[in-house]
Amino acid sequence: MNQQLPRGIRNNNPGNIRHGANWLGLNPNGRNIDSAFCVFTAPVYGIRALAKVLINYKRIHGLNTVRQIVSRYAPPNENQTTAYIQSVAKQLGVYPDTVIDIEERGVLTVFIKAVIRMENGIQPYSDEIIQQGIDLLTRPNRAFFMKGINMLRLIELLKLNQPSTWRGLISLLSDLGVAISPELIEHIVALAVSAFGIVEIVRSEKTGK
Repeated sequence: MNQQLPRGIRNNNPGNIRHGANWLGLNPNGRNIDSAFCVFTAPVYGIRALAKVLINYKRIHGLNTVRQIVSRYAPPNENQTTAYIQSVAKQLGVYPDTVIDIEERGVLTVFIKAVIRMENGIQPYSDEIIQQGIDLLTRPNRAFFMKGINMLRLIELLKLNQPSTWRGLISLLSDLGVAISPELIEHIVALAVSAFGIVEIVRSEKTGK
C-alpha cells in the first residue's frame, strides 16, 4: 500500500473507525498495523462499518440531523467539527439542523462520501464500491442464508424440534449421573422444542400452509 495515501485509505477504513467492535472484514493483524484505528481487508468492509455507525446513531441514539450526527462522530476535541458539519450539510444540500433519514439510501450514500472526504482529504471510491459496502450491511449475502438453510436441515436431521429427542438426551445425562428433576426436564423440553420449532414455521411459510 502506498504510504503516501491517507491513513484511512491505507487501512481500508475510510471512516477512521477506532478499534473496539469486532467488525466484519477486520484484518486479523490489524492492531499490529495500526494500534489506534481498525484495518479492514478491503474498502467495502470499512464502508460497511461506517454505514453501520451512522445508522446506529439514528436507531440507538435518535440522531437525525447533520449537526447531531457529525457532532458525535467527529467531536470538537479531535476535529474541526463546525467545518465538518458545514461540509457534510452542503454536500447533502440541507441545513445542518434539517431532519434527515440516514437510512434512506441516497442520503446514506452522500453522507458516507462526505465523511470519507472529510476524514481523508479525498474520496477515491467509485459509486460501485460505496454501494457494495452498503449492500453488505443492508442485504445479507447468500452465504448467510445458506448457513441458515443448512442449520434448518441439521435441526430436521437430528429431530431437535421433537420432544422425544430432548427427553432422550436428558435421559442420557441422567445415566451419566446428572441429577435433573422431572419438572426441570419438562421445562427444558418445552424451551428446546419452542426454540427449534422454527423449522416448522419456515416449512409452513415455504409451502404456503
